[in-house]
Amino acid sequence: MPRFTLLVKFSLLIFIIITSGCASHANKNLDNNYFHQQESFNIARISLHKINILGIIDKTQLLSAKEKQKYTDLIFNRFADRVDAENLVSTEDFAEQIGIINYQRLVHAAKQNNISHISEIMSNVKKPNRYVLIGYLTNKADYGSQAAWQDCSAYGYAVGLTMKIVDSQTNTLVWDGHIDKKNKVNTCENDDDFFSHSQQNNKDNDDEDETKSLLAVALISWAINAIVDNDNNLASNDFKAIFTQTVDEFTKRLPSFYH
Repeated sequence: MPRFTLLVKFSLLIFIIITSGCASHANKNLDNNYFHQQESFNIARISLHKINILGIIDKTQLLSAKEKQKYTDLIFNRFADRVDAENLVSTEDFAEQIGIINYQRLVHAAKQNNISHISEIMSNVKKPNRYVLIGYLTNKADYGSQAAWQDCSAYGYAVGLTMKIVDSQTNTLVWDGHIDKKNKVNTCENDDDFFSHSQQNNKDNDDEDETKSLLAVALISWAINAIVDNDNNLASNDFKAIFTQTVDEFTKRLPSFYH
């Protein structure tokens, strides 16, 4: 199907859904998004000094220990794809290199967002790599678990992720940013249209409302399947998928020889 025809059909679907009192959407909240990088931070320095990856800091307190490890490994793997694994130091190797006590102190300093303390700890470590990457999970919302509002149900997730790279030699942030992303999908239905037609005085209006509702739900399903691919499905009720997409947006900002 020509791309223009698909676009026209999708626009019509959105119009029908809105006018029938139901909605389906995938939003990106960009209000709090930002990114900053020092000009001196480049792939040559990354290759020379390497980046230590600190375990993810879960400010939401919603992740289990196993999930923290899972998403920390995910960050390593996505960043390794950007700059090669040899330019990174995994969380396990980092902890082994500097010792568990120093590692715990770094985690505490990262939780306090204390860049000076991070640099101080690193300065006392024998032959440390220069850079420390810290990820902060600031939001993890499961829309499917929230109470329905009016006659609507929802699914999808929201994620808030802050990422920072500390230069322990200069005691500065050389690379940092924040991304808010959500893939919430609302599906709204008027239950009265389905269960109370026999008690309504205006049968024709009720039938029309029910038809609109059913049509909108069918169109929502079609639209979702038509505009997203299998690997990057923002409408999927899968937190890992949206978290991965968010990390990938950060990796695109990382200096690299290969991309």
